[in-house]
Amino acid sequence: MLEQVFTELVVQVNQSTAPTTLRKDFQITDSTTIGLCLQTYKRAKFRKTKAGIKLHFRLTYIDDEMLSEKTILTPAKKNDRTPLDALVDEVGLTNVFDRGYLDYAKFDHYCDRGIFFTRTKRNTVIRPLESFTLPANSGKLTDEMVVVGTPQKRMENILHLMTASIPRGIR
Repeated sequence: MLEQVFTELVVQVNQSTAPTTLRKDFQITDSTTIGLCLQTYKRAKFRKTKAGIKLHFRLTYIDDEMLSEKTILTPAKKNDRTPLDALVDEVGLTNVFDRGYLDYAKFDHYCDRGIFFTRTKRNTVIRPLESFTLPANSGKLTDEMVVVGTPQKRMENILHLMTASIPRGIR
């Protein structure tokens, strides 16, 4: 019921705002687990002694403001990737995913549809195919065309990977 109320409020906000004045920059997809009392919510059991639900949300960065645009509730036991397609649907926009959403098949599907994304796990296997020269003081560490994944489990699409140095304290 809360998901329906939230969705209706988002529709009302979007209808009251002139879409031509907004510049969507990127979207962030993440989730959080909300713990519940196992004695009261036995159907929501996800660990031996815990119950809970998972709230998946999409935040959109628009004109220097962060707006919550979509939410989906799932059982806490479900994998983060389960509702990903319902959260990612805008062509031409860059999506920033939490690491729990890593799914090479879905990422290939998004590439084929023109949906951009960023963020990988720290131990992701990345094989450079071509490196580009960086201008002085660009702030970038690398600019490459890469293949992501191992030969057994990898993306089919070739990606453009750029990395930048992250200031201390932000990691």
